[in-house]
Amino acid sequence: MPRNGLFRGLLALLSLCGLGVLLVLPLGWREQTALGVALILVAVLLNGASRSATVTLALVTLSVFSTLRYGY
Repeated sequence: MPRNGLFRGLLALLSLCGLGVLLVLPLGWREQTALGVALILVAVLLNGASRSATVTLALVTLSVFSTLRYGY
């Protein structure tokens, strides 16, 4: 099982790096709309897929990202 934990850790690190880049990336209104729609779709799909703590943490991360992007 350590492999599974390592894989999840690497996936989380890569995801956070990707969100960090998207956080400060200047986007036009069309791109911003597409990103917003994509985030909403991901959140709805994740919420419907499972009620696990991992999914809840992913939804919290998306929410914090959206808030920080708006604030930036």
